[in-house]
Amino acid sequence: MLEEVVGELKKGVTVDGLRVRADDFIQSRSGNEVDCAVYVSFSGEKESLLIIRFFYGIKGHYFPWAELFAIKPSVYVGGRKVNYFGSSVEEKILKLTANHLRAGGAVFVEYDADDETSKQLRKRVPLPLTRLGFLLYGLGFTWFKDFYFAEGFKEGGAKLRAEKPIDRKAKVRHVKEIKKDAQEFLEMVKKEKTKDPLVLKAAERAKSFLAAS
Repeated sequence: MLEEVVGELKKGVTVDGLRVRADDFIQSRSGNEVDCAVYVSFSGEKESLLIIRFFYGIKGHYFPWAELFAIKPSVYVGGRKVNYFGSSVEEKILKLTANHLRAGGAVFVEYDADDETSKQLRKRVPLPLTRLGFLLYGLGFTWFKDFYFAEGFKEGGAKLRAEKPIDRKAKVRHVKEIKKDAQEFLEMVKKEKTKDPLVLKAAERAKSFLAAS
């Protein structure tokens, strides 16, 4: 359950010698939702890194989800530069969240500041083959949607939505769709003879996915 993620982050976790801890909690009136700021600390100093909103769900009506936003690509703390995207810190936070999301649960991850993911999406790379999408797929998410256009102007920046399959049949269907997209993407890359390194990196992910599926 997501409450366990909040508890772990409140206590703090250690990643590559850094302390990652959540603070500044704001609870919703219903008690089903909480916002918290995630800080990274080193050598007696701390800096805010991102904000996470956890929705615990409503049994029988809404699945739980987590939203990560206001993400800083890098911060300096205790004389050390800490990069977020592609780091052990990012992987730890997403893995903690994924491990406590049951079937049907989702994450919304803002990617505006994620240079590789945002560029790959603009270059027509399938969502699960982008840097962020492939990471989330490896954590058990199989259905993806690009929230590029805010609906109602209250959602903030562009986000990648990823959901865990509701059951085995859904997982098989989702994986089949990803496989089809990966094959078509590789055909496009071959036809266009692209030399774009970000597209070629995604092509390697497609080959890896197809080899494993």
